[in-house]
Amino acid sequence: MLQQTQVDTVIPYYQRFLVRFPSVNALAEARAEEVLKLWENLGYYSRARHLHAAAKEIVARCGGRLPQDRKELLGLPGIGEYTAAAILSMAFGLPVAAIDGNVSRVISRLYALRKPLGSPESRRPIRDLADQLLSQRHPGPFNQAMMDLGATVCTPRTPSCPSCPLRGLCMAERKGLQGKVPVPGKRPVPCHKPMTAAIIADRKKRVLVVRRPASGLLGGLWKFPGGERGATEAVKEALVRTVREELGVSIRVGEEVAWVKHAYTHFRVTFHVHRCAIERGQPESHEGREWKWVPAARLRRLALSKAERKILDALHS
Repeated sequence: MLQQTQVDTVIPYYQRFLVRFPSVNALAEARAEEVLKLWENLGYYSRARHLHAAAKEIVARCGGRLPQDRKELLGLPGIGEYTAAAILSMAFGLPVAAIDGNVSRVISRLYALRKPLGSPESRRPIRDLADQLLSQRHPGPFNQAMMDLGATVCTPRTPSCPSCPLRGLCMAERKGLQGKVPVPGKRPVPCHKPMTAAIIADRKKRVLVVRRPASGLLGGLWKFPGGERGATEAVKEALVRTVREELGVSIRVGEEVAWVKHAYTHFRVTFHVHRCAIERGQPESHEGREWKWVPAARLRRLALSKAERKILDALHS
């Protein structure tokens, strides 16, 4: 949960997660939708899917116990070098340096490294220095201390150098470079995607929703029918096309009822939301996508993305 999410945000999610899933067996036996619902609003939903899949493998292949071998850990869904190192050092006390963004920043300032974080030129030096600094007797607490130092003191902007326990050792602070190190990398300009969403209700006032494919962005979450609008398409044309592609039905597009903006890490979206009605056909599962009619009052019980919840808020405002 802490990958790409701040501690204060994670704590209530972590506590609720442990109450519902107190063991790896409990998590392995859960439905994917329930896991996603408890994860709702944390973002990066592939983390939840990988965690669920890893729990299943740990129960099936490892007798319900997390392996202590690096290669075995790396073979589990969602576990990369950083997570494996954190588990080995913190859970099992093995001398492995765990390097996240906070640790990389601390080391960059300690040694006044002038290469952008994440670049090929910086990865190897930071890895070598982290290995040299690592406490062999207490690797877990050392790794956690380095992460906490980066998160609370050696922050990306305006680091608290006067209160830093490593101030006397920091080459960047000595040279007055703490505001320039690490060297920022070039950030791509986020693109914009015009989106459409159809609110289709039946006579029982149930709303039609579609489940996203299990893999990919927001995989496994429910959404309103619709999709990305082409560069030369009108909104109504895009709605007719995307709903037909998803569900195999022809729709009549009615009034626009909401206009919703949302930003993801690397791109922004704007949803044009219209009330629509099915003119021909019955919904079908295309490309394995599940669909169902849901009473309007129960829509929020589904695992939805933040953009979908914004649409719901707009409809009820």
